[in-house]
Amino acid sequence: MTLPKSLTTVTTFSKILALVLFITLPIFGFWLGMEYQKITEPVTSPIDISSEPVSTPTPTVDETANWKTYRNEEYGFEFEYPGDWTLQEISNPDLPYIVHKIILQGISVEIYKQFSVKKVPEDKIITSEQIMINGIEGTYNRHNADGPYQEVIVPYQSKTYRLILDTESDEQVFDHILSTFRFTNENSELSCNTDNDCVMYSTDNCCGRGVANRDYAEEHGLNMHQICTAVCQEQTAFCINSVCTLR
Repeated sequence: MTLPKSLTTVTTFSKILALVLFITLPIFGFWLGMEYQKITEPVTSPIDISSEPVSTPTPTVDETANWKTYRNEEYGFEFEYPGDWTLQEISNPDLPYIVHKIILQGISVEIYKQFSVKKVPEDKIITSEQIMINGIEGTYNRHNADGPYQEVIVPYQSKTYRLILDTESDEQVFDHILSTFRFTNENSELSCNTDNDCVMYSTDNCCGRGVANRDYAEEHGLNMHQICTAVCQEQTAFCINSVCTLR
């Protein structure tokens, strides 16, 4: 069968129509595919960040909250110690030069007459360093004389204070006692910061001499003028380790 010539002849219109279909059909097919994918994909809900659990920081426990404060009015000092520890005091113990002693399990505090602490042989000392206790310079020794232990020696006014640690397990407690150790009689007879705070006074209007804090001497009417310097050995008041001393 022979088709009419009008159906087999390629015209300008047929060329344009073929070009339009060639371009639009792929685009239309791509659009249909995207719409179909939207319909078939499951719908996901947005994540609610506010519903996530919030971590709470662990509160810090103060291990010294139940500690007690020991205060000694006679010898003028105080410090903190564990509230569940037993504290024992010994006045005028049967030891040379010690005037008072406090015992706390493996820690003890001894008060000596001025500069009367027995020195440890140098070959027994492991380490020795300077330490400040309540603004007063002392010595921190670690040694193995009569067993390993640590001691802090602080000369202050007319006494020497010695803090001793016998057991290493209590070292943290010992450090806290050192950090809270305070002298409470800062305005006593012999306290000083500089040499100018100290003054000599006469005890018998001649060669009997004493030394005191200048304000203390004025407050108590000590005789600071009648000293026989011409016939007595020359001496001067100095402030040494916060203590007024004659030299």
